[in-house]
Amino acid sequence: MRDFGADSPVRGSAVAPERGGRPRHPAVPEHANAATTGPTTGPITPREPEPGVEHRIKPAPTTRTAAPDSHPAAAPGAAPNPAPGSRPAAPAAAFTAASTAAPGVRPAVPGAAPAPTAASKTATAAAPGSRSAAPNPAPTATSGALTASAPTPGPVPHPDPGIGHETVLCSSDSDLLASAGSFAAEGLALGEPVLLACAPERAALLRSRLAPPTPGLLDLPLDPRPAEALLVLRRKVDELLRGGAERVRVVGGAPSPRSGAGWDWWARFELAVTEVFADAPVRVLCPYDLRVTPDRVVADVLRAHPGLLRPDGEHVPNPGHAPGAVVAGDPPHPLEAGPALVDALDPTPAEARRAIERATAATALTDDEHDDVVYAASEAVTNGLSHGRAPVRLRVWADRERVLVVVTDRGQGPPNRLAGIVPTEGSSTAGLGLWLTHRTCRDVALTWAPDGFTVRVLVGAPSPPRER
Repeated sequence: MRDFGADSPVRGSAVAPERGGRPRHPAVPEHANAATTGPTTGPITPREPEPGVEHRIKPAPTTRTAAPDSHPAAAPGAAPNPAPGSRPAAPAAAFTAASTAAPGVRPAVPGAAPAPTAASKTATAAAPGSRSAAPNPAPTATSGALTASAPTPGPVPHPDPGIGHETVLCSSDSDLLASAGSFAAEGLALGEPVLLACAPERAALLRSRLAPPTPGLLDLPLDPRPAEALLVLRRKVDELLRGGAERVRVVGGAPSPRSGAGWDWWARFELAVTEVFADAPVRVLCPYDLRVTPDRVVADVLRAHPGLLRPDGEHVPNPGHAPGAVVAGDPPHPLEAGPALVDALDPTPAEARRAIERATAATALTDDEHDDVVYAASEAVTNGLSHGRAPVRLRVWADRERVLVVVTDRGQGPPNRLAGIVPTEGSSTAGLGLWLTHRTCRDVALTWAPDGFTVRVLVGAPSPPRER
């Protein structure tokens, strides 16, 4: 079991054990996922800082050595910000997630929008309706991180049309330039910084619409792991607000599953964007290209966004906004078509780690990838035993380049769909461990089903697209 180093995102303390002299991932405090913790059904709530512990990150790295077969404990330290696609570093500002909405946080709308056909996507995007947002005041330069809360019923109209999370469905590059390009140009004309937090080819296309180069137009390459992408985006928005910006605009959107990206965690990313920025003076526009976006993803996109940008440029509320009805999910991985290398019922975390060690012995995983999958399997089994319902089943598939771990229990899973995309601690969900797994692995999917909860973790080389 390897050590992890970086900051505890909830309590503000830091852990900095080393391997090869490099800072590693944040550790899960032993109390967070202790196997002796009984199952509970309470909401996800942030843990209060201990007396005498300042709720800020301290840049004073130290080291520690982890005990065998145990989760590392916390010790002071810090790590630098990660580059896109790099190993996770210390969060500069914490998110926390709660399973009930805090006052002023945009709640969800129950119900689901029907999955559109290819012919109806454009018409759906132009439909009228209502959008809600949170009426809380904008954060100041000294304000802390926002709290991401789980959606709850009951729309609350937002009096400020300059704040929101919208989508636009495009059928061509011209559509993208006319919508997202105009959105960015309008913000720049108003003196608002515009972040291009999207794929490089999309950012390049938008820059061609906005030539000559403009100082307020900033590239923020999208990390392939949505938990990391959201953390980096929040940091940058906070930096711009502290620097004097009154509002910030973001052109975002998730990569298409047809590029090989898993949709499940990006669907939860879109839900988290709405909640994490609910109180911030930020407008986020997420364009989706209908040429490369499957119908099931379009349906989820429409459910996840409170607002729509119509083809004529009008910003309207989204009548199909139903975050609680987001389906997410991905087709089975090709590895699952073959026999599992490991199929165990109710293994202990130590047994799970040893099983992963054996299953990965013949693979070409890097040391980091090997450590990541061992840690992820141990966390998933620990959570199933501690907070789920027996039996807990561990299955493992592998080829030369990648390893797939699937852990299923008969429980209901975390009550908050944002678990793993934002960190949580001190709850029945042990969400901090899920968050670390989301920040390190190639792909993570969570499935809530009537007969139980499943965690799927993929580590190693990128997988070919699972749908065309």
